[in-house]
Amino acid sequence: RGSVARLIEAVLFNWARLVSVTTEIANADISRLILCRKGKVFVAPTYVDTELFAPDPDHVPEPGTLVFVGRLEPQKNVRAIAEAVAQTGMALIMVGDGSERPAVEAIIQRTGARVTIIPRMQNMEISALFRQHRLFLLGSLHEGLPKVLIEAMSAGMVAIGSPIPGIVELVEDQRTGYLARSVAAEDLAEAIRRAMAEQASHPAISAAARARILARHSLDTYATRENSEMRRAIGL
Repeated sequence: RGSVARLIEAVLFNWARLVSVTTEIANADISRLILCRKGKVFVAPTYVDTELFAPDPDHVPEPGTLVFVGRLEPQKNVRAIAEAVAQTGMALIMVGDGSERPAVEAIIQRTGARVTIIPRMQNMEISALFRQHRLFLLGSLHEGLPKVLIEAMSAGMVAIGSPIPGIVELVEDQRTGYLARSVAAEDLAEAIRRAMAEQASHPAISAAARARILARHSLDTYATRENSEMRRAIGL
């Protein structure tokens, strides 16, 4: 089934006049399928509302509590996240629900991890949560280009992430956030400890993260890039 899907993709990508993808990794993957017309694939990274997800200049974010937002599913590696938090003794606000919730609750019960699960929040509530706290944690096993991470960085949060495609395109270790060595709980815990030990660097990292998102993931930059590529494709 996978090979048939890949063949269909190859036919469609070669037939298309222009192909838009969200990451450089996807660009490289799709470009390998295209036999001619170099330059027909372009990267248009996901955009977010950079006004809604913005820092509060009048509030110093609370540094002692981590925030995670996402589905409680195996892809998000939430068991390892809970274990990592237990190892560090940090508190975690986990916003989301899913099939892994019972397993996460069992880890909380077994380890005494300071994890609060909030099944759902509206966008306005999430943006307020991001402004209140400094550290965002995303330890996924695989991602595309995680919009919630872009929103957190836009809000000036210091991101701690797993070293996987999608996250590494956003988080540069000790510049726009912190990267763990792997997706294992022990390595996520080590990255959390590094972030906590370097709190003096947080304002600079927060500013660099926000600047990166404004430059690449605001609606204005997205629209400008998309319009330019479409005009080029039709010869304008």
